[in-house]
Amino acid sequence: MPRHPLRRNGCSPPIKSDQILGALNVIFITVAYYAMCVYVAKEDDDALIAISVHGVVFLVTLSLWIAAETIDPASEGSCGGLPCYKHTESRYDREMGKKIPGLDHHCKWLGTAIGSRNYGIFFCLICSLFVQYMLQFTVGIVFLIIYGEDLPWWGIMLTVCHELWCLCCLYFDANLVVFHIQLMQQGKTSY
Repeated sequence: MPRHPLRRNGCSPPIKSDQILGALNVIFITVAYYAMCVYVAKEDDDALIAISVHGVVFLVTLSLWIAAETIDPASEGSCGGLPCYKHTESRYDREMGKKIPGLDHHCKWLGTAIGSRNYGIFFCLICSLFVQYMLQFTVGIVFLIIYGEDLPWWGIMLTVCHELWCLCCLYFDANLVVFHIQLMQQGKTSY
């Protein structure tokens, strides 16, 4: 009998604190971005454009996140039209309590095993998060340059805090993307 109860996917209980923290980070940094756009650019068309472009990227990220969390990595099937990982050797994932075909790793932020069934979705998700964070950081810098002189000191501080938050997220996500690109080039898994 497995040490942990058998988990179907990332949404199966018990939900881990890292999953909650990861989701809250993406939600709060997105809300902070929209607040920054509305406050800094006010009623200018720049805010509408920045929010609209980000909204599309966020919807892609959210769709990939939901797919990564809800797919059973041990089941048969396609990767939702995305390329599946080529490794087929099944390995036991202790957190899920079952064997996962092509197990690459267990993602604590998604609370699920990443294997041949959901690796393509996982990789697209971390790339989409990279684009989201880069967009947010770039728009914040542009807004500081364009609107910085008209902002009170606390408005500048809020925007700078958002930018530092984005830089932290960008750093960790970029490392993850580069690491997985290197693994794919070498034909290895992170297991």
